[in-house]
Amino acid sequence: MLPTAGRGAVNAILDAVILANSIYEIAKDATYPNIRSAFKEYYNERFPQAKADLESSKRMASLSSGQVPKSLPYL
Repeated sequence: MLPTAGRGAVNAILDAVILANSIYEIAKDATYPNIRSAFKEYYNERFPQAKADLESSKRMASLSSGQVPKSLPYL
């Protein structure tokens, strides 16, 4: 992510909170299947947004370096 986007710190905080909540919910029954389930829940919740942020960062980096995206050939 671009340092000027401010998404790195936000994503780190969201990751920490969501992962902590997922793990907290299994604290009393920390079996292997429950731990796997907690990490899967975390992944399913965070991956789509993290992927979208990465793609957005790539587009902004291309634009800020003067590259024209292939999807905008008229620029």
